[in-house]
Amino acid sequence: MACDRNPKVLQYQEKFHEREWEMRATFGNFLPTATASLGYTAMNDPLVMNLDPIRDAMLRMQTLTYTKMAVDSFVRAHGLTPTSPAIAGFAESYQKGTQTALDAALPHFIDTLKEKNYPSAQLTLTQPIFMGGRICAAHRAAHDEYQSALAELRQTTNVILQETFSNYISLALINKVVEVRSNVLTSMRRHEKDATELYENGIIAKSALLRAKVAVAEAEQAFSNDTNKRYLARLALAKSLNLPDTILPETSDTLCLQSIKETIKSLINRADSSQPLLAILNAKSDAAKAKVIAERALFLPKAALFGKLELFPDHLSALEPTWAAGITVSIDLFTGGKNISRVQTAKHLVNEIYFLTEATKADIHLLIQKTWLECQNATDHACN
Repeated sequence: MACDRNPKVLQYQEKFHEREWEMRATFGNFLPTATASLGYTAMNDPLVMNLDPIRDAMLRMQTLTYTKMAVDSFVRAHGLTPTSPAIAGFAESYQKGTQTALDAALPHFIDTLKEKNYPSAQLTLTQPIFMGGRICAAHRAAHDEYQSALAELRQTTNVILQETFSNYISLALINKVVEVRSNVLTSMRRHEKDATELYENGIIAKSALLRAKVAVAEAEQAFSNDTNKRYLARLALAKSLNLPDTILPETSDTLCLQSIKETIKSLINRADSSQPLLAILNAKSDAAKAKVIAERALFLPKAALFGKLELFPDHLSALEPTWAAGITVSIDLFTGGKNISRVQTAKHLVNEIYFLTEATKADIHLLIQKTWLECQNATDHACN
């Protein structure tokens, strides 16, 4: 019931599932990313490309060329001298006519690249190729956090089991105590009744009767105190089982002596291989090592494939492609030394967890020896 209902266990179960989904999320970093985007743009003016100055220069050059050729032919045909007044009038008239004809025949060099208001929609695909090991390190770190959450769940479950067991045994013990107190109180009341009859018959002194009454009062007080303690013990057990205060559990086991079958060495070996706290620290250590790899990857180049497709090609300008694909490679040349600092920070974190693990392991070994000796002493005392 404690494993299924205790809020602390349920909390760490949710944390475990949280880390499980985080680990699955990091696997998606290996896969391509497809993104669809939709937008609408409004500009103050349309985007226009105006090349009419080039057109005007071309018209002037062409007009002058045609005019010169026509004047030369006119002079040869009429036998005129270059200084004749008729040539100037002919040239001016021919130039105006030619310019008008060319201007009508040649379109303007003006093109609207983008309308004032236009929609846009794109489909983009990106596939990482090489990220310096950061993706693998992130997945490894997420897996280590998953293992850490699993060990934390085991540790919390063990703590709740120990708490439930202690509360259960305390309730079983206080039940025995209350039973003894009840028997003592019954005996003291019988003794008081006998003392009263003897005092009334003049067989004993009044002081003996008073001692009997005091013994009854003490027995009643002890019985009342232990009855209240039993109520509190039932409340504590109900809390471990996450039961409402209206439902108070009761014990059915009898207390009996249990002897330790294992040696200190076997218990220490079991703790080194199965203790959840050490498993948590080992998972944290692996995650810290993965962080070192991830930070070192900052010094390596990053490469990725990309592809882009415009879903509204009619609204593209002449300078924009309908689709594009390629590869990008980038590397940080200078970051102010922060990447080196981050690598050193990750290395020191690995060393910190290592020494913490060693200290924790020593504390666990000491606790096992202390608890084992206390159990042996209690067993020897009970046998004597």
